[in-house]
Amino acid sequence: MLGAPNSLVVTALRKKAVITLQDSTELFEQAYTLLRDGQLEEAEELKEKAQSKRTESSWLITEANRLETREIGTIKFNAN
Repeated sequence: MLGAPNSLVVTALRKKAVITLQDSTELFEQAYTLLRDGQLEEAEELKEKAQSKRTESSWLITEANRLETREIGTIKFNAN
C-alpha cells in the first residue's frame, strides 16, 4: 500500500489531470462551435489551447503513475 504522503500526491495529480482533461474537452467543444460558425482563427487558437491542456493532463497521469510505481517498487524491494 502507498505511504500517506505519496498516496496524497498521486491522488492530487490524478484529480488535477481529470480537471485539466475536462477543461480540454470544453475548449475543443468551443473550438468546434467557432469553426462551424466560420471563425477559423479563433477556432485554431482554442484548439491549440485544448491540445496543450490534453498534453498537460497526460503528463500529470504519467507522473502519478511514475510515483505510484516507484512507491510500489520500494515496498516490494523492502519486503525481501
